[in-house]
Amino acid sequence: MAANPAALSVAAGKTATFAVTVKPDNAAGWKLAAASGDTSKATATASGATVTVTGVAATETGKPVTVTATAGGKSVSVPVTVTA
Repeated sequence: MAANPAALSVAAGKTATFAVTVKPDNAAGWKLAAASGDTSKATATASGATVTVTGVAATETGKPVTVTATAGGKSVSVPVTVTA
């Protein structure tokens, strides 16, 4: 699995997205799920091959929230910085 972009920045109260690529390209039967490591800072939802991240509250400088996308037993993590 891979995420594009590999890191994300989003303002509090706004949304941003990243795309997830599942390999091999012809993999069938996978369903993407997403989870935030700190829902007080950011939430995450998955739809198709896209993860939408909503900024809740600003993160501390240098301490991004990790959002993890999982499908078919594989996962990819994206550091998310939430700005004020």
